Amino acid sequence: MKKLKGLGNRAYNVMFHTHTVAGIVISFGLFIIFYAGAYTLFFHELKQWENPDYRQPVVEDVDFDMIVDQVDKDYKLDHTSRVNVYFPNVHEPIVKVFGQSATSDTTTEFVAIHYDTQEQKFYKSEEDKSTVGSTIYGLHYFRQIPTVGLYIAGIVA
Repeated sequence: MKKLKGLGNRAYNVMFHTHTVAGIVISFGLFIIFYAGAYTLFFHELKQWENPDYRQPVVEDVDFDMIVDQVDKDYKLDHTSRVNVYFPNVHEPIVKVFGQSATSDTTTEFVAIHYDTQEQKFYKSEEDKSTVGSTIYGLHYFRQIPTVGLYIAGIVA
């Protein structure tokens, strides 16, 4: 039997140090992904803690036809595109309506309307008011790095 020829000293040292540095970098990335992922398990609880609108009992008897008609009247929904209505639940006890608003003949604008079931009022939502929960949730996917963060998280994982 012939013995396999190993790497030379220089090639071995280069490979050893490359492996060491790559392992340290990847383990740092994995630590961030796993640590943020542990907090992501409590994303809805963090959202309720941060947003007073989400800390109210769920109203079971909601007139969804009235809500959609009012949103359609106020924002002139584009009926050729999809309109999403999210029902209230224990984590988000408000009704959410998402759709396209026909601003002119050719252009549309995305609208996100929330309906507070306790106070029975509508308000336009630019973005969820969550800061800590959304930041940690985004960190789990490296969303703070524009365009390539999700790819980096996938490669590291």
